[in-house]
Amino acid sequence: MIESLPYGNFIYSNNKDNLNTNFPGFYNILISYDTDLPVLPEKSIKLYFKTRNISGWYWNEKIEFCINILKINNIIIHEGYISQNNGKILVDFIEELNRIRELDPIREKIDKLLINPFYGRLALKEELNNIIISDEIPNSKIYGKIEEFYITKIKKHKITKSNIAIASAITSKARIKLYQAFLDVINSGGRVLYCDTDSVFAEYKHDKIVEDINIGNHIFFNTKKNMILS
Repeated sequence: MIESLPYGNFIYSNNKDNLNTNFPGFYNILISYDTDLPVLPEKSIKLYFKTRNISGWYWNEKIEFCINILKINNIIIHEGYISQNNGKILVDFIEELNRIRELDPIREKIDKLLINPFYGRLALKEELNNIIISDEIPNSKIYGKIEEFYITKIKKHKITKSNIAIASAITSKARIKLYQAFLDVINSGGRVLYCDTDSVFAEYKHDKIVEDINIGNHIFFNTKKNMILS
């Protein structure tokens, strides 16, 4: 979120001869590559990470990352929205919250609650769900029950103040860093087992020392940090 982000004034282009993913923007591409760790997701109902032929809209840094680290069989750029306004528009906000979070554990939790919903809020849809909790049996579909209370959802249309371009760019940048962490694990002799949005589970041979040292540029297995598994 402290890196350069697109915040407005996009130019559409379908001139395939001049389209170049070196420029900040979102591009509709067809790309083919083979790898054990897919990079680009393809969306249907959910996101799927697969190999061979992948198509969709992607942030240019994600495409360039694929080109730089994978053997590309083929790539076709169909169209693109090139961003004219780019900059570190959130850096002051994030750095101030990071300064506050260092003061004590309570402020650290508040900082997380401020940053994460803010980022999600940028991608908020205009169709929202109102969560209704009632002790009366509802007429609509019941999504859950807490003791004697019923939980339902009612869809509501609302014009939101969001910026999907910023949210999408942040998500792409985060995925690039996560994939770089995969590569750090592999290059240090490990095997990636599982990942979350901000963590990696890996295995190493028993005689390999990886605890409390930097593994490449993106991984640090901190044995001093408490971890709660739910």
